[in-house]
Amino acid sequence: MQVLTELERRVGREATARAWTSEMFMQYLEQSAYEEKRPLQASVVQQYLAAGACPSISQNGASALLLMVLNPYSSYEEMVPICRMVLQKRPQVVCQRDGFKLSPLDWASDYENIAAQHNVPPNPAALLALLPAVVELAPEMADASGARCLKVSATGITGEARPETSLRFLEGDRVRCRVEAPGGTTAWEEGTIVALWYRDKCWPGSFPGAPYEIKLDIGQLVYALSDNDVMIRSEAQKAPSAGLPTKASGGRFCKRQREDGSWELLDTKSGKSRACSPPDSDE
Repeated sequence: MQVLTELERRVGREATARAWTSEMFMQYLEQSAYEEKRPLQASVVQQYLAAGACPSISQNGASALLLMVLNPYSSYEEMVPICRMVLQKRPQVVCQRDGFKLSPLDWASDYENIAAQHNVPPNPAALLALLPAVVELAPEMADASGARCLKVSATGITGEARPETSLRFLEGDRVRCRVEAPGGTTAWEEGTIVALWYRDKCWPGSFPGAPYEIKLDIGQLVYALSDNDVMIRSEAQKAPSAGLPTKASGGRFCKRQREDGSWELLDTKSGKSRACSPPDSDE
């Protein structure tokens, strides 16, 4: 109590209350994943956020969002509103990287290994909820967060279910896809739509599937979780990075190319940006 009293004296009662709520929030997330081994509840997360908890608070290099992603027990139905609430409150948190220089999306895409560490079946809930939320609610964070099309799985299937959703592309269409590139970057690669509505066998039935499976010209098969220009666009449409990798560093600032070909420096914490020189040029 003496510590809280001193903190309140220094920063005020309101700031102290928010800090304490954030600490309790982190405790809830950590206990759920590692001690109680239980799923997160959207209603509980909402209560913490409404009380002032900060999604970007970090302990031992892990943000609150990362702890949510590392929980292999949560359902897709609960993770969808959780991810949307977090991004609406603090979208920059998707760009925060841990000590391994990995973003929450990087970890979410590795859901099989996360589940294996807990000795439970693979759970893709965090990936299926978070990546579409980033594309929809924080597209300006796509570069720094590592949002991209992902490699298809050996157990993946296509065409089993065809939701009544209008898609922009058909099988055989030529497209550009945002994909992973060496060094923790993303790049745009050309390819051809080879199938519609890809899904892996462990994906929940409530998730409609990834709209497209694409065979890249470099030979790789990937899928796009969202039918959006942030992830996939017509080959005739110019890629934002003009075919060059977009920077996705582990630091606070990263360079990215605008639609008009100029470059800007993005502050991944505030979301603000300013014009800058191209990478590898004299500042």
